[in-house]
Amino acid sequence: MSDGVTEVTRRNFDADGGYRIELSPGTYVVDLIRSGIDRGEGLPREVVITSGVLTSLDISIDTGIR
Repeated sequence: MSDGVTEVTRRNFDADGGYRIELSPGTYVVDLIRSGIDRGEGLPREVVITSGVLTSLDISIDTGIR
């Protein structure tokens, strides 16, 4: 079970803004490492990973650039 404190992994987005992370089954908290004024809508968010099931999480990031 996630404690909301222990970092399990960290990923950067690819050139198209996508990402892929392989995790063991369990409950995780997904959050954005903020850089300046960035923020991810709906984050942090708890995600449950089940063995053999693809789990998708779309994140909308507001960088503040207009």
